[in-house]
Amino acid sequence: MTKPITEKNALDGKNDKLKYGGCSMQGWRKSNEDAHLHILDLGDGNSLFAVFDGHGGEQVAMFCERHFPETLLANLEYKNKNYARALEETFVEVDYMLLSDEGTDKMRKIVLDMKQAVRGPGAKLDAQEEKDLKLLPF
Repeated sequence: MTKPITEKNALDGKNDKLKYGGCSMQGWRKSNEDAHLHILDLGDGNSLFAVFDGHGGEQVAMFCERHFPETLLANLEYKNKNYARALEETFVEVDYMLLSDEGTDKMRKIVLDMKQAVRGPGAKLDAQEEKDLKLLPF
């Protein structure tokens, strides 16, 4: 790439208590590797905003985007309203999830979803993609 891709992807939203705005840009990377959350109400009046930087690859950022909220809500410290501790524990738990067999299965689903978005709903992971999945940096 001879110059960065500077097209911006902006989003915003609001409810009766909050307004938010966000913007992302691909820059020099092959793709935009970041994922983000903007949940105005987790169901209990709390909000969750997060940016997951794709240093581990866009798949890892997407994994965090998909699984962080449910993991946070299930956390005992969150239920006890110890939110700072709950966030810390949730980040660690999501890291462990990535390394587990269950996490590998969930990551396979993300990679397959990405492939199907490009090639259509009938697309499947081939042998090389399955091998590459095991090499993802997590």
